[in-house]
Amino acid sequence: MNNYIHMLQTAFTFYGRERRQVFWSATLTNLGLTLICILIFGSIKTISWIAYIYVLVTILPQIAITVRRLHDVNSSGKKLFLLLVPIVGLVLIIIELTFDSTPDTNIYGESLKYPKDNKVVLSPDAIALPKSDSENHKDSEEVQNNEEILELQDVQEQHKAN
Repeated sequence: MNNYIHMLQTAFTFYGRERRQVFWSATLTNLGLTLICILIFGSIKTISWIAYIYVLVTILPQIAITVRRLHDVNSSGKKLFLLLVPIVGLVLIIIELTFDSTPDTNIYGESLKYPKDNKVVLSPDAIALPKSDSENHKDSEEVQNNEEILELQDVQEQHKAN
């Protein structure tokens, strides 16, 4: 269901790539909800207005996620025009949508399934480098100086109180 919500949230995003799992999960959820809508609100012969509205609302997100899926297999979204060829076009598109992601970065972006490095990227601030002996010595001197300053401040406060 999360992938279906993702599909609706990215309804107007036709660039980038989409993983196979996300695409098929969202598409099958959409198909299931369409069938439920038809069964609840009308029969196949007399589909109600609610079913038509549902299909109209979800057609653009479905096209967008399909275009991104085609990008993931390094194909153009223009291949969707193959759907205009009855049966053969649908079969060719479905076959292509089942292909694995291209592992390399393509003109549509970096692979979501196969990132360039499998390493976790940390910000430079998150990496603690070991300190040298001279840095440790400086740190201890600073702590000692701070303690002396605090002692002097305490003495001054006591002197003022008297």
